[in-house]
Amino acid sequence: MLYRWLCTKGYEVIVEQQIAHELQLKNVKTGTLAEIGQQADLAVVVGGDGNMLGAARTLARYDIKVIGINRGNLGFLTDLDPDNAQQQLADVLEGHYISEKRFLLEAQVCQQDCQKRISTAINEVVLHPGKVAHMIEFEVYIDEIFASFRSVPMD
Repeated sequence: MLYRWLCTKGYEVIVEQQIAHELQLKNVKTGTLAEIGQQADLAVVVGGDGNMLGAARTLARYDIKVIGINRGNLGFLTDLDPDNAQQQLADVLEGHYISEKRFLLEAQVCQQDCQKRISTAINEVVLHPGKVAHMIEFEVYIDEIFASFRSVPMD
C-alpha cells in the first residue's frame, strides 16, 4: 500500500478523509483536500483524469505540486503508470522530475449583477442556459482583456 511505503520512507502522509473512510484506514492522519493543500508539499492522486481534475480544482488554490497514479482509462493528466508507480514516485521524491504548469480557468456565473458561483477548471468551462436552442450571452476575460459572445448551445 502506498501509505505504508511512504511512511517507511520517512514521509509524513495525510490521507484525504473520504478515502481513509472508504478504505477503512485506522490510525492514519487525515484531512480535507484544503487541509492537504495547506500542509503538504506534494499531493499524490490515485485514479483517473476525473479524480485528478477534481483534486486539482481544490488544490489549485495552494502552493502544492500534484502528481497522479493512473487507475482510469485515458491517463492524460495522470503521470505515473500503476505497474511502476512506486519506483516512478521514488524518482520524483528524489527530485528527478519535470514540472508542468497548467492553465487554470475561472468561471463566475452571475445573474443581474448578483454573483452566483465561482468555479475553477483545467480543461474547459461549459455554459448552458438549461433550455435547448436558447440564446445565451456571456462575457469572457482572457488575462483581464474583455470579449463578449452570444451563442446558441449545440447538442
